[in-house]
Amino acid sequence: PIFVAAARSKFELLYPFTRYCVLDIEDGSACLEQATKIEGGVDIILAANVIHATRNIGQTISHLSSMVRQGLLLLE
Repeated sequence: PIFVAAARSKFELLYPFTRYCVLDIEDGSACLEQATKIEGGVDIILAANVIHATRNIGQTISHLSSMVRQGLLLLE
């Protein structure tokens, strides 16, 4: 939450179209809920030192892939 709040306060005036939120990447329903709020999916998911620490990396990658816009890359 502190990371998100810091990013929001630093960038919200420059990029008013950006959405900032904390996401439980292990919860697939939460991922789909966030993705459906944005037409076509998200452009960027910033995840620092968290993806590898999930219980099921395959499931986590699947959740992330369901969120990103068609044709974009998923990088960690």
